[in-house]
Amino acid sequence: MATRAVNVAVVGTGVIGAGWATHFLAHGFAVTATDPGQGAESRLRNWIDDSWPVVERLGLADGASRDKLTFTTDVGLAVRNADFIQESGPERLDVKRALIMSIESAARDLGMYPETDDYIESIASGVDAELQSYDFPEMLRQRDQLLIQLLEAKRNLSQIPKPDGT
Repeated sequence: MATRAVNVAVVGTGVIGAGWATHFLAHGFAVTATDPGQGAESRLRNWIDDSWPVVERLGLADGASRDKLTFTTDVGLAVRNADFIQESGPERLDVKRALIMSIESAARDLGMYPETDDYIESIASGVDAELQSYDFPEMLRQRDQLLIQLLEAKRNLSQIPKPDGT
């Protein structure tokens, strides 16, 4: 029996969101990323392209592909088919609150999640049995390790002279 694809929405594509997107893609998930920032899509795609060789060395899950990334500036479109929503916006309380409210509003408008004040619970209540089989706490631990490795690899690569000596 074929398993259905897991769709993840990543809301916010700075360093943390880009790390999440890379991590989920490496696990074979389809990712729809959203960020209203100018140039966010190209920065995200560049981050993933630059990081992919490191991810390949660490090991990819079956079906892992950068081609499973889509991007939109519309939060509603990003969460439309999401099984899991990873919020990775700026760590400013006013921005975080507004962002979470827009995610929950879009999800409720689409009939995805029940009315709730608890964002984590609202996401968990929409997770089906297949998605629950994924060990997200372990994935979080791995994602943190991956992000550190990616940042170290990028730093180390930047210290290697280019062929032209610069």
